[in-house]
Amino acid sequence: MGMFDTISFEYSEQFATKIKWGKHKVPAEVVRLIKENNTFQTKDLDKALFHYLISFEGHLKSQHFEEYQYINDSGLPVKLAIQKKGEYWMDEDFHGSINIIPDTFIDFLDEDWFIEFNLKFTDGILESIECIKLSSQCNIERKALAKQITEEYKKRYALRKGILDNKLLRLYAGFYVYPMMKVAFKKIQKYPKFKKLIKILLTILVPFYWYF
Repeated sequence: MGMFDTISFEYSEQFATKIKWGKHKVPAEVVRLIKENNTFQTKDLDKALFHYLISFEGHLKSQHFEEYQYINDSGLPVKLAIQKKGEYWMDEDFHGSINIIPDTFIDFLDEDWFIEFNLKFTDGILESIECIKLSSQCNIERKALAKQITEEYKKRYALRKGILDNKLLRLYAGFYVYPMMKVAFKKIQKYPKFKKLIKILLTILVPFYWYF
C-alpha cells in the first residue's frame, strides 16, 4: 500500500446511510463491520500518515497538535517516544474527490471483502459517498497463516522472556548483542547493497541475536 493517510467519520451511522451502493449487493453484516471499524486509508491527500476526520456536518478536518515531545514514562527525553499535546482539528475546506478503503480486513463468512468508496466534496461539504469497487475472496488460508504467525510470535516472546530472565544473558544482550545490532543497522543504512552479507556476518558474530 505504501504511504497513506487515515480518515474516520465523526458519526459512522450517518456515513453508512449516505452510501450509494448502485448495483453492488453487500450483506448487512459487512456494512456493520465497516461502520464498527470506522477507519479508512486514502492515498489522495498528503500520503504522510496524517489523520483526518469527516465531521457530522460533512467537513473534512485534519488533526494537529500544538506540541510534540519525546519522553518516556520517567519523564526523560527518549527518541521515538512521542507525546502529543493540545490536539485540535483544522477545517480543510476541501473541494474534490477522495477514494478510501477500510484499513483492516472485513471478514465475513470466511471471505475478505474489499470495498472502495469515492467521497465527493463540494465547497467544503461532503456531498456523496459512492461504492466504486467491491469484491470478495476466500480468507481461510490467510487466517490460518495469521494464526500460525501469532503462535510463533507467542513462542518466540516466551523464549525471549526466559532468556532475559537470566542475568548472564542480560549482560550478554546489553553489552554485546544490542551494540552489535546497532552497528549492523547503521551499516545496512549506509551500504544497502550489502544487506544480506551484513546479516550473515551478524548471525555468525552474534549467535541467537534474533531472540533479543
